[in-house]
Amino acid sequence: MNTTACLLFSSPDQPGIIARISHFFHERNLNIISLEQHSDEGHFFVRVEWEDTNNWKEENNFCQDFSSLSKKF
Repeated sequence: MNTTACLLFSSPDQPGIIARISHFFHERNLNIISLEQHSDEGHFFVRVEWEDTNNWKEENNFCQDFSSLSKKF
């Protein structure tokens, strides 16, 4: 049975957020199994669930890796 991991992310709304997040997971050969998003009053919200392949042994390792992308928003 595969385990999953989940990302909750928000930022000011702008074009290309989903493309960049999807690319982040694609570069790491990870399979997104669910992605839900919406925008409200100029703010963007997304929830991404993917098959966890232990790319990051600890949550802090993921946070460090993802921070390079999240700083762009």
